[in-house]
Amino acid sequence: MRKLSGTGRVPNTSAGHKPSSLDIWLSRGSNIAQVGLFALTLAALYYTVIPLYKTAALEEQIAQREAQLKTVENRLAATESAVTEAKESLYREKRGEALRRFILTVGPKCSGLFSSL
Repeated sequence: MRKLSGTGRVPNTSAGHKPSSLDIWLSRGSNIAQVGLFALTLAALYYTVIPLYKTAALEEQIAQREAQLKTVENRLAATESAVTEAKESLYREKRGEALRRFILTVGPKCSGLFSSL
């Protein structure tokens, strides 16, 4: 821009004056920079925020699955102890029955209790 002689003022570029090519290119550059920054913002969102959100969602699902696993493991342990207890009870019952049968049938025969009759 040129100075008016002696006044030190910049000429008025409003009504009737055509903007200089530098002003046009600065305006275009500003618009291009805004579009570029918007694209950079979208790229930053896509490559940082979205993966962080997905990671947090996966961690939450893992925590839920771990809680479910703990519940299932507790039920499995309870079931295993009930099965072990049932096996022991059945063994004791069968052993007692076998001993009673032995005592009532084989014992007297082997001892000679029925031979004297």
